[in-house]
Amino acid sequence: MVKGATLNFENAVRIDITGYMTFLEDALVRRYFSINGQTEIIYQGELSTIQAIQNGGKAEIYGFEAGLEINFTKNLQFTSQYNYTGGYQLEEDGSKVAVRHVAPQFGNGHLIWEYKKLKLDAYANYNGQFDYEDLAPEERNKAYLYALDKNGNPYSPSWYTLNFGAQYKITKAFQINTTLENITNQRYRTYSSGITAAGVNFIAAISYKF
Repeated sequence: MVKGATLNFENAVRIDITGYMTFLEDALVRRYFSINGQTEIIYQGELSTIQAIQNGGKAEIYGFEAGLEINFTKNLQFTSQYNYTGGYQLEEDGSKVAVRHVAPQFGNGHLIWEYKKLKLDAYANYNGQFDYEDLAPEERNKAYLYALDKNGNPYSPSWYTLNFGAQYKITKAFQINTTLENITNQRYRTYSSGITAAGVNFIAAISYKF
């Protein structure tokens, strides 16, 4: 089920909001499993707990996304997007647990200035925090993917990056793009990736459309 609305104030301010809710029956989830009564096996030389993809009963996913656009002048514009997702999976004993594919809230904001062939974009990307209680059971066993809280439990901390991009159109077909990302050199990981993102970095590109 999806519902949305758009508010437009004489093209000076535009607001978009969309909400959604999804119900799943017999959702496929990863759970502990046994083979011939054994719950552990030797895998690649290590004693490992057996897990298998199984039907997990019912699950509910819900959330919303919102967008904002403000046109200060014909050259100066601010845009922002925000996303929130929540949900739970119903276990066989009737308890509710977090769903693995639900990600923390995230969004961005852009301040854009355009004049003739030049476009400048100062923007921020951000991601919310997932505490230990917010993680799905199978994610809680992957401490190597996450930071550890004061109790030694894995969690996904919030993060943000400040960035700046510039674009110059030499012709309609030929343009130069540059971007300076993560200006404050934040150390962060995107949710469930296990790989630390790049620090401050610079990107330059030339494009030509035939």
